[in-house]
Amino acid sequence: MFSGLFMGFGIIFIAAFIHLKPEHMMVLIYQYGFVDIFINLKEILLIFLISIPAGIGIGNIMRANNICDMDEDIMNKRYTLPIYIGKANALRLFRLSYIVAYLDLAVYLYLQVYPLLLVLPLLTVVPVWKNVKQFMEKQTKAE
Repeated sequence: MFSGLFMGFGIIFIAAFIHLKPEHMMVLIYQYGFVDIFINLKEILLIFLISIPAGIGIGNIMRANNICDMDEDIMNKRYTLPIYIGKANALRLFRLSYIVAYLDLAVYLYLQVYPLLLVLPLLTVVPVWKNVKQFMEKQTKAE
């Protein structure tokens, strides 16, 4: 989950911070020994909203790997989220995460955030859902 949060939000935030004018997101002012930080919450929340599908996708790649490796991880005393919550709950979380990712895209449409660009990720619903169903039936890295 940490990797999904860091790579999903962190990398997108850094990329946005580099390419936008700094005052669009946050301003740091050092004056007379004091530090003032002004944060544009609307921009930060928008970047977070935009990063949700990427974070979920990255997190689910790691989660699928952990689900497939549960027996080996138990033998090697590696305690991953699927071990703590069980295989059935880990699979439910895997499926639910993708639903949340696509619902997030629906929120973009509602908020009118890049509506034309949303057509492309929405085209992936059918093949992704097919793969999710396949993984729900058989958890293996070989196929």
